[in-house]
Amino acid sequence: MLNLSQYGGDFRGNFAPDDQMPGIPGTTLSDDGINAEIITFVQLPAGWLRLGVYSDDGFRAQAGYINKPEDGVILGQFDGGRGASDTIFEVLVQEAGIYPIRIIYQDGGGDGNIEFFSVMADGTKVLINDPDNGGYRAYRAGTAPNKPTAPPQFTRIQKNANGSVTIEWTGGGTLQSAPAVTGAWQNVTASSPYTVTPTRNTYWRLRQ
Repeated sequence: MLNLSQYGGDFRGNFAPDDQMPGIPGTTLSDDGINAEIITFVQLPAGWLRLGVYSDDGFRAQAGYINKPEDGVILGQFDGGRGASDTIFEVLVQEAGIYPIRIIYQDGGGDGNIEFFSVMADGTKVLINDPDNGGYRAYRAGTAPNKPTAPPQFTRIQKNANGSVTIEWTGGGTLQSAPAVTGAWQNVTASSPYTVTPTRNTYWRLRQ
């Protein structure tokens, strides 16, 4: 369960006592300026859910393609300094399953603490990975998916005045040509843009 303070045994937030943050004090013997990355895999049911992070100071929670943070879905965040407070956010889970979640946390000065919890229908807050009290299970290890690459596709096929054709495409792939739509298809050694003077009947396609 994620219920940490820079001071172990602290009584702050929605759940007490707090566990000790690891790595405190840092290499400068300070308990300020804490930065952390938390990665977990949470088992969620389908439907609208309410999750929350209690923090002092800022955080950002993401799901999905967390291996590349710019592609991850932002669930909730607070950007800046604040006294310890809740940020509640609603999440639509389209299909029940285990989802990767990444939380980054930043502490400025003074106190530092963080909790990760769900909010039940009656308003009760339950820490993630506290199934005995109705919380969602979480796991330390899992495989976060990589965002699928876009399939190759033509962006321009232009007939030129000299009878040649210029073909442009994105997404990589292999350009193929054939004398008929049924084949036989042959790989073409080419990169985009590709200009060629085709025979009368030439068909083109891209293969991933």
